[in-house]
Amino acid sequence: MRYTSTMFCLCSVVFTSACSKKDANDNSAKPAEGSAAAVPAIKPTEAPAPSASPSKITTAKLERLKLQIDVPGEAAVSWSETMGTEIDADGIRRMSVIDQPGAKSLDDEKQSNVRTFKPQNVKAEKLADGWWTTFETTVGGDRAYPVFVQRVLAGHAYLCSVTAFDPAEQANVLAACKTLRPY
Repeated sequence: MRYTSTMFCLCSVVFTSACSKKDANDNSAKPAEGSAAAVPAIKPTEAPAPSASPSKITTAKLERLKLQIDVPGEAAVSWSETMGTEIDADGIRRMSVIDQPGAKSLDDEKQSNVRTFKPQNVKAEKLADGWWTTFETTVGGDRAYPVFVQRVLAGHAYLCSVTAFDPAEQANVLAACKTLRPY
């Protein structure tokens, strides 16, 4: 019994120290990069600071989808089984682009969002080759600003989306998704 409680205490200490970092100039513990606590939460009453507009736009190639997209600043493109193609750029975190099995109507998307989220301040528009919708909701107690953009390009339906946690990121993602095109 004593061995078990000693191991539990030791594991707790190792886990706690592995999940935080200390800055040489700061004695307070900081969450490790990549941990859930490392992502800052925006309280519903906080107004996010506007992001500085980058001086350059980068055209990122989404090789697996044979598409390209214009994003602010530098872009990093990756791919995963669960999220599809992911893009990180200045003012954009983990925007995903996936090839959908079929096109969905804007009305169907709005109904799906009502069932899944409790959307507020819904904005939507039809495009020549698809549609977009944005709204506000609450995720884990924090304000969230989802973006969904469907484009039908070269006969395929693509969904470009993110759950942003500030309105500036929502605007950046919407602008980027509208530039999605084949190369």
